[in-house]
Amino acid sequence: MGITGTRTQLHRDGLDNIFVCAVGRRTFALGDEELPIEEEPGSISAAEAYQRPARAAAALRLEQVTLEAGDALYVPCGCWHEVEAHADQAAPYSCAVNWYFDAELETQVELVTEGET
Repeated sequence: MGITGTRTQLHRDGLDNIFVCAVGRRTFALGDEELPIEEEPGSISAAEAYQRPARAAAALRLEQVTLEAGDALYVPCGCWHEVEAHADQAAPYSCAVNWYFDAELETQVELVTEGET
């Protein structure tokens, strides 16, 4: 939940994410995981040179997408992204729901067959 102008740092997550905009709007700046971006030591955030406003000098190409209330976006594990909140006429805030999961996790199901009775 955030007011207009609330923004995350440019970062990447260690899990896959389904992001649902519930109220207001959210604008994503998305970059491929292969972008030559250095991380802050011990962090998932990009180094300061890649954050706003210094990012302009790094000449990174990030794609912009804006979600409206009810829209969902899949953000794969490792994808660089930054998110900014925007309120709308219905509410003075923006609210979103995230579901983080491990798409690589394999669930093994063992089928047990009982003998004939």
